[in-house]
Amino acid sequence: MVERHTRPVPGGRAVYLTERLWELAEGLPVESVPIDSIKAFDEDCWFGGAAVTCRMVARHAALIQKADLSFPVILSADGRLMDGGHRISKAWISGATTIDAVRFVVDPEPDYIEPDPPGVVQNNRQYWEALAPARPGEPIEVLETGRNVLNEHERAAIGDIRGRRVLQLACSVGDEALVFARLGADVTAVDLAPSHLATGRAKAEKLDLTVDFREQDMMSLSEDLTGYDLIFISWGGLCWVPDLDAWTRLVADRLNPGGKLIVSEHHPLWEVLTVADEDRLRITGDYFTPDRQGYADPLKAPQITRTIGTPDIPHQSFVWSIGNLISAVLAAGLTLNSFQEFPVPDMYDGLAGTATRIPATYLLTAIR
Repeated sequence: MVERHTRPVPGGRAVYLTERLWELAEGLPVESVPIDSIKAFDEDCWFGGAAVTCRMVARHAALIQKADLSFPVILSADGRLMDGGHRISKAWISGATTIDAVRFVVDPEPDYIEPDPPGVVQNNRQYWEALAPARPGEPIEVLETGRNVLNEHERAAIGDIRGRRVLQLACSVGDEALVFARLGADVTAVDLAPSHLATGRAKAEKLDLTVDFREQDMMSLSEDLTGYDLIFISWGGLCWVPDLDAWTRLVADRLNPGGKLIVSEHHPLWEVLTVADEDRLRITGDYFTPDRQGYADPLKAPQITRTIGTPDIPHQSFVWSIGNLISAVLAAGLTLNSFQEFPVPDMYDGLAGTATRIPATYLLTAIR
């Protein structure tokens, strides 16, 4: 997994990759520092304000056990901890009151800045929470039968995930996450809407499955959500990402080496085309401009809005072209493994037989 240190800065969080910090700190003099002088030891450096579970504590306990005290911790110029929380914890548990440290004279520039969630994310959170109570997902009776809610292409891309750590982004009510858990994975699933997550937790309890459901923005995941073997997003999730480059960098950081990103989504071509009549399409969106204000074609809005209407809440989604997506994946340092496009005639209802000649969905896999 990519280890990193972050700190708040105006407009977001500065991100320092730990490997680079060690390269920059090489040659700095080692000094003995009182543990009580390191403020981070009495702060939440690992959990991002999330409700802490025994599993989360156990993971960090394992890292504390493995910590090597022959390596000094790294401090910023003003004494803030940049690397070494587990080593400090191990030293304190052993009864030590000081720890070896190196300190920057002038702090290095961060590797990049993760922007704060823009106003659009907060608006979208309210929008989805208004829709969520009416979105139960698959009936529990169906899930109890062991029915797989993944399609054949997704199942092939996912492979054997027994014992693997899996993160689902924009999970909605978590039906896919429950499938991952049934397949033997250690699963975390995040979503903006508390009501989605409540539904997912209730389903997990009835199915006797364990999924760590978290209320989080997928643009600013908490620090402990890292070290995953698979990150999965599907079916109307990516269109709620406001900054694709920042998102792919974040995803790449949270994957283990060899870990896989799977994006299974509506095709952006489908997003901008509307069936006018048999064998005729009308362009109702802009393929090359991501920002989408409302829906010129109501069939592209969340399906539940056709039943309960659209909440009177500002919201914004995005149409990311295939070029946007692949470029962002490569720029984040991931290796493109596969890209497939599929026709789904029902998604071009009224187009008759020619609907099989254009894509409606796609599936991308990339490896770190």
